[in-house]
Amino acid sequence: MNTESKILARALGGEVLEDVLIIDVHVHWGKWLCMHLPSAEEGIVQKMESTGVSKSCINGILNPDVAEGNDQVAAASKRYPDKIIGFAALNPYHPTRMIDELRRCVEDLGMKGLKVHQMVSAPAYSPFPIDPLDAEWIEVWKYLNERELPVLWHGIVSEEVIKRFPRVPFIMAHGSSSPQSFHKLAHYPNFHIETASTQNTRWFMGEAVEALGPERVLWGTDAPLDDFAHRWGFVLDSDLSEDEQRLVLGGNAARLLKL
Repeated sequence: MNTESKILARALGGEVLEDVLIIDVHVHWGKWLCMHLPSAEEGIVQKMESTGVSKSCINGILNPDVAEGNDQVAAASKRYPDKIIGFAALNPYHPTRMIDELRRCVEDLGMKGLKVHQMVSAPAYSPFPIDPLDAEWIEVWKYLNERELPVLWHGIVSEEVIKRFPRVPFIMAHGSSSPQSFHKLAHYPNFHIETASTQNTRWFMGEAVEALGPERVLWGTDAPLDDFAHRWGFVLDSDLSEDEQRLVLGGNAARLLKL
């Protein structure tokens, strides 16, 4: 147990950490295929309130119609403006051009970032391979680079994309459980990781902070596929100092999102 941080003891005692900014950068909105997610949608907000999560970055990437999913996320952020931060979703196979949908999400719907997922490029779903440096994707990266908007990525993004667009904060989804990846990409200042993974081991957190510094590790859960309270343990029961824990739990996300 980390005896240097009082946050862990307070959390184990059931205290809601109202003085700790906690931002989950990886939350899904809506149903996932045929899976039963009892805490989905409005239940997410209730769960946030009961566990003390300050804000969640929510995306609708799992909706087959990305425009519909983005509209649902935008509506949720309007209903809960102090709790929900919308992240756009894009699919190169959708009839609407990606750059047009991204502009709509950012400029009309007020979204603060983008989520991309390899599901849309997996062989079972894809009519042709995705090249993250083709003309359509380049438009997307340039738009985000101009505005310094973060990207939560699960596949699709390549090392060359991270290198060519240095003002985009790229956040590798589930990155804390991939030491081979975060060591390889650690020298890019705009490369970040988040903690959503069922396979995290206790030493991953220390190794991630050693490789990237405490300012480039963010807290994520993959909720509602995982539980907010469960994912705290990976950060709180680590050897990080209390100041470092506060950065990971919310301070870093707040900085990237310009909150």
